[in-house]
Amino acid sequence: MLKILSAISVALCSSSLVHAQLQLTWGGQIDSFIYAADGELLTLGEGDPPAPASPNLSNYSAELGIFQNGFIPSLSNASQWEDNWLAVPTANPQGSDGSIRDDGFFGSQFTFGNNDGVPGNFDDNFVNNDQFPIGSRLYIWGFDTQTFDNVPGTEPEWLLITGPTTGSTTTDSDNWLVPDSTIQTHDPIAPFLDIVSGNVVIVGRSSEGEGAGEYGSLGDVSGQPGDFQFATVPEPSSSLLVILSGLCLVIRRRK
Repeated sequence: MLKILSAISVALCSSSLVHAQLQLTWGGQIDSFIYAADGELLTLGEGDPPAPASPNLSNYSAELGIFQNGFIPSLSNASQWEDNWLAVPTANPQGSDGSIRDDGFFGSQFTFGNNDGVPGNFDDNFVNNDQFPIGSRLYIWGFDTQTFDNVPGTEPEWLLITGPTTGSTTTDSDNWLVPDSTIQTHDPIAPFLDIVSGNVVIVGRSSEGEGAGEYGSLGDVSGQPGDFQFATVPEPSSSLLVILSGLCLVIRRRK
């Protein structure tokens, strides 16, 4: 791994002489526990040797990206997430494709910068700042499907997290904003966005917090940093029924 990072650093230093770019890394933690919404442990279990991962793990993936045009994701607009989502490329020297490994690791490396046509080591996963505007908020979206079609029985399981946004877009900042790759700093591969630094949980549960969504059974995400659980995203109609039921109960008690 150190050799890989050294090679990346050398490549970036060389290419920065001809055009500005910044290598970013994102993903999950090795040896983390990941749970489905029904409480099933998807990744390797405890023990020596560890219990095998669930075959259902292959149904889940994760991406890093932005929501375009100022879209702010919430359960009320879940059906619009897919149309507004723009993921960064997942191809990289390690061959990661966004799938989740048995040991809980997932992620990718990619380059932010202005693609001026100069060949480089990371052309296959080059991210142009014209597509990802500087200052846009970054999210990790985990899912079994990104489609939300309001059909009963097909509700997706999602995890959506983001992290702190200090307002800075310098390239050595670990906040979750698309950086300005033209501001060269001391460490071109410093930013690492993961489940631990993503302490703003919008949907699902993680070691860092809890967001919206529903669960059949709760998994233990408090064991170690990086553990998380997907949540079922309910139909808006079912969420409304819950609210109305609660409202009727309040009215009945007042009478």
